[in-house]
Amino acid sequence: MPDLLFCIERNIKLDLYDKIILEKYSEEDISKCDSFIKHNRDYELTYAGVQQLIDKYLVKDRSTGNSYETPQFCFMLISMTVFADSDPNTRLDQVKELYDMISEHKISLPTPIVAGIRTPNRQFSSCTLIEIEDSLDSIFYGNVAIGQYVAKRAGIGINAGSIRAQGSKVRNGEVVHTGVIPFFKMFQSTLHSCSQGGIRKGCLKRDTLVKVVDFVKIDGKDYKLSDSIEIDGSMVMISDLIKD
Repeated sequence: MPDLLFCIERNIKLDLYDKIILEKYSEEDISKCDSFIKHNRDYELTYAGVQQLIDKYLVKDRSTGNSYETPQFCFMLISMTVFADSDPNTRLDQVKELYDMISEHKISLPTPIVAGIRTPNRQFSSCTLIEIEDSLDSIFYGNVAIGQYVAKRAGIGINAGSIRAQGSKVRNGEVVHTGVIPFFKMFQSTLHSCSQGGIRKGCLKRDTLVKVVDFVKIDGKDYKLSDSIEIDGSMVMISDLIKD
């Protein structure tokens, strides 16, 4: 079994680990962390658990399928990276405590942390809400953010409730709005153009749009949602008609 320092140095040379690990921890620190590792805990994992780690979470070359760490090295590197900037006087105790909690499965961590926190392509958010306003700049910048966050392993939530409905005025009626559907198709295409770090496809949660139209046409006449219309001698709000 290679020691922890060998694993770190090799994987930094292969650009699989972030070089900041060696900048934050001395060889003495790494040796101490190595002494905390309980490699026999790998044998406490179920077959399905080991396979899930290999397929999704261990640092590997996904073009060849070669893995470059064991589960216990993975858990230790997660702990070391989390506390890299902590007080050096207490840091190793914190590293050991977190390592034990992860390796004994007392806590569960989200995909971006387990799969990528020790790599150069790190980020901490597991789920990212992107607020998109009703302007072309916001819509297209939001689309860029979707692609970037998916590539960094985050699940995506989109709040696009501000986008106007199909047929709404744009630039004082110079054009009419295309509505939300074309933009959601664009978001979906961007989402699936990347993967979550090769682990799985991107995932998306769209907020429900309560207001889907600005007006409706009845008998050739446009009505706003707040308007009322007489039906069988009673005044009925247009919004209630749509709801029904």
